[in-house]
Amino acid sequence: MTINMNDSRITSISQLKKFLQASIDFDFKGISQKEKYKWVETTLFF
Repeated sequence: MTINMNDSRITSISQLKKFLQASIDFDFKGISQKEKYKWVETTLFF
């Protein structure tokens, strides 16, 4: 199952850490490391 998430409210590393701590039961997986870096870059550096 794939769930799309609106992560537009996560705008800082602190918020990202809080989100990840609150979602321990979820796996954060990207298709590739490049995709993960792109998500972090897009989310934190607009």
